Amino acid sequence: MTDAVGRSAIELPHRTLVTLGVVVLAVVLAVTAYSGPAARWIVALAILLAEGVLAWGWTRLVGLPSRRGSAIVVATSAVLLTGSVVLPADGYAMRWTPAALAFCVTCAFVHQLLRQDGRPRVVASLSGSMLALAILCSGVAWIALPGLRLGPPVMASVALGLAASAGAEWTCLRTRHGRWAMPVTVLVGGLVCLAVGLLLGLGWAGALLAGVVATLVGACVRAILAPLPQLADQRVQLVSAAASLLAPGVAVYLIADLLVTGAR
Repeated sequence: MTDAVGRSAIELPHRTLVTLGVVVLAVVLAVTAYSGPAARWIVALAILLAEGVLAWGWTRLVGLPSRRGSAIVVATSAVLLTGSVVLPADGYAMRWTPAALAFCVTCAFVHQLLRQDGRPRVVASLSGSMLALAILCSGVAWIALPGLRLGPPVMASVALGLAASAGAEWTCLRTRHGRWAMPVTVLVGGLVCLAVGLLLGLGWAGALLAGVVATLVGACVRAILAPLPQLADQRVQLVSAAASLLAPGVAVYLIADLLVTGAR
């Protein structure tokens, strides 16, 4: 595990399980986008699965102290943030998500007050929990996406673009062309999203922008996490995959709302 210390992402052997995790989760999102009136619930289950994976190994990934308490905070936040979108009748507007996020932040601080270990590295512990909350909050935006006028095609095209971009990244890193991994990943993801979006009736500008932004965010998350020595653990590799899929959610939602679908 120590061979990863001090090395950049392009110098490391790519973790195949990370790619497989992204592809599987992205395909699940693409399929659930067209699940009809029950789309909100089915997408919520898919996102909750990804959030569960994140909560399962987040503390191990970032090396937080008081792992059990931090894991409980992350898992509880995942349920509350998901419920803030899926339960209210107007959940597609995400009106209750800020309140849920505020409560989750409060829980993270309360956890620090309740720690019985002398509170070592309290700033690192809080920072790690806040980062997890940010990823979770972005991820629940996927649940609201099918409620937009053209939400299902946006969701399907972006999800397939994310899957294709992960495959392109894996190919670059496996063939020792790691320095080209990021531009190739974004290019492939954007083009696949554009092609699928056009087939599904989206405008080319919005589809291309959504694909490029989503794949860029996802690739950056994987690149940031790749040099961590903990990523040698297969459990942590699944966490990296889940985080890279959840992180682009809010950006895709905003682009779909403002540039592709217009008013709800």
